[in-house]
Amino acid sequence: MKKILAIILTLLFACSVSLSLIACDGGSGSGNPGGENSGGDGSEDAPGDGDENNPSDGGDENGGDEAVGDTPSCTHVDLDDDGICDKEGCGEEYDDGAVYKASIRTVGGMPVEGAMVFLWSEGVGMVNRGETDYNGEVEFTAPLGSYTLEIDEVPLGYVVQDSYALMAGTNEIEIMTAPYDGDIYEVSKFYVGDVITDMTLTDLDGNTHTFSEILGEKELLVLNFWYVGCKFCEKEFPYLVSAYEKYSDKVEVLAINDYASNTLSQVQGFVAKDEAGNTVELSFPKIFLEESIIEKFATGGYPVTVAIDRYGVICLIHVGGILEEKGFTDMFDRFLGEDYKQNG
Repeated sequence: MKKILAIILTLLFACSVSLSLIACDGGSGSGNPGGENSGGDGSEDAPGDGDENNPSDGGDENGGDEAVGDTPSCTHVDLDDDGICDKEGCGEEYDDGAVYKASIRTVGGMPVEGAMVFLWSEGVGMVNRGETDYNGEVEFTAPLGSYTLEIDEVPLGYVVQDSYALMAGTNEIEIMTAPYDGDIYEVSKFYVGDVITDMTLTDLDGNTHTFSEILGEKELLVLNFWYVGCKFCEKEFPYLVSAYEKYSDKVEVLAINDYASNTLSQVQGFVAKDEAGNTVELSFPKIFLEESIIEKFATGGYPVTVAIDRYGVICLIHVGGILEEKGFTDMFDRFLGEDYKQNG
């Protein structure tokens, strides 16, 4: 009996092993679920192995790794030199970033410092702004595109266009200057580099002299402030006359007497003399003003010489007598000629 039971148990064990082997080998047949249409390895449609239609494994154009960063989350255009947005928390990289630089100067070559500059993109609006430095320069880094520049907060007398086209790289922009409409008595102070207000003065002969008209014909306007009884004013007149007569085709001089203690009759009766006592005819216009303007340019006494260049910009304010002809001719030469450049 025991032998029979042992045989039965042996047979049952063998059968169990056989069934297990058959189950493990079931994937090799032609109809098993591991073929071309199954979800196992090697299937074209398998969801876990780089299939074009499968968003879970990094190969999909719409959801995989290749798409990460293709569309920057930030469209901020203030990029650094490497084309990377420096807006806090962004850091996206723009491969098409470019530097747009504007060098803004007056037509006479003087840097326009402290002007507000606005960068505009068509269809977008203002995308950035900045302020020109002491060299008159401002720089933006932005995606390649078509931009225009608008300039604001420039000094009086600066004539700017509505906008300027801006290209990638350095853009040289010139701003015209000219005497501007205004009341000189409302100006607190003029400095070298300022544009003069336009003004019409009447000389002792009744002729009028307008600053803008003079500078339309000549390259330099000189205002010489003096008064009767001023020792150095009277001493410098012969040298100023001599220099003026050599340069009168390019230079205009207005001798302005605005001294409170002088009268019109004193100015009309004034006669200039040289060191030898010879009478010197003042060949430029003499002007008498009842209200003083000398303090708009300088304080500290007479005489004062103010030079205004062809662009209406004050290029020299000199206090004190110039007691040789060369002092005036050197001054004229400095501000005349095609190579003249303003230096502020």
